[in-house]
Amino acid sequence: MHRPQEIFNRLFKPYAGKGIEQVRADLKREASVLDLMLDDSKRLHRRLGKEDQAKVDEYLDSIRALEKRVERTSQWTHQPLPNVDTKGLNLEVSHKDPEQYTRCMYDLLYLAFQTDFTRFATLMLESEHSSGSELWNYANYVLGYKGATHDIAHKRPTESGQWDNWRAKQHAYFLKRLRNTPEGDSNMLDQTVVVWGSAHPHASHSTKNYPIQVAGGKALGFKHGNLHSFEGEKKVPLANLFVSMLHAVNAPVKSFADSTGMMTELMA
Repeated sequence: MHRPQEIFNRLFKPYAGKGIEQVRADLKREASVLDLMLDDSKRLHRRLGKEDQAKVDEYLDSIRALEKRVERTSQWTHQPLPNVDTKGLNLEVSHKDPEQYTRCMYDLLYLAFQTDFTRFATLMLESEHSSGSELWNYANYVLGYKGATHDIAHKRPTESGQWDNWRAKQHAYFLKRLRNTPEGDSNMLDQTVVVWGSAHPHASHSTKNYPIQVAGGKALGFKHGNLHSFEGEKKVPLANLFVSMLHAVNAPVKSFADSTGMMTELMA
C-alpha cells in the first residue's frame, strides 16, 4: 500500500462508512460460510488418497487462517476507534514531492503506534524493484540525478553522499517524533525498536555486510552510540538481531531463520 489516504482509512476508518451492526452482521455471515466450507472439506478429506488429502489440508489451513482473521476483526468491532489528530497531515501528497510524501508515510507509522492500533509495522521507503514505478525516481526529484535511483548504490556517483544524507534526514524526522512523545516513564523511542536498512550492500547484490542502523529500545535493553563491524571472526547472521529484538519485546524465541544466538553487542 502506497497511497496515504488508503492507509489512513484502513487504520482509522476501517468500516468504510458502514454502521457497526452491519459490519458485525457481515462478519457473522462470513464466519458461517467458512464453517460450512470446513465441514464439507472434512467430509471430502476422508474419501481421498494421501496426495489429495495433503492438498485439502493446505486448503483447510487457509480456511482456518481466514476464520481466525474474521474472529480477530469481530473482536476489534467491540473496541472504540481511536481519536486521531490529523492536523498537518496531508493525505493527498504526491510522491513527486518525496520529502513531504516520505514524512507523511512516517507520520502514519507514528500515529499507528501512538494510538496503539498496531505494535509492529514495516515501511519500504522507495521502490528498487521496477523502473516502471514512480517511486523509482526519488533521487531524480530530490537531487536532479539523471540515472535510476537503484544505480546509486552500484555506481556511487558524486550525488551518492547527498542521497544518503537526504534519506538519513527523513529517518531522523521519524525518530525525533518518537523521542518527543512521552510514553510511560520515558518516551516512545525508548519503548520502540527501529531497524533501518537497505535492499543490498553498496555495489553488490550479495547477502553479506548489510548496512543496518538500530535505534530506540533503550527501555527494552538496547544500548547505542557504537558502530559494530561483524566481519571475520566476529561474523554472525543478521537473524541474531531479530532474535534479540523478539526477546526485548517479550516474545522470546530459541531461534529465527539461520540465527546462532543473541546479538549481545547491542544489549545493555
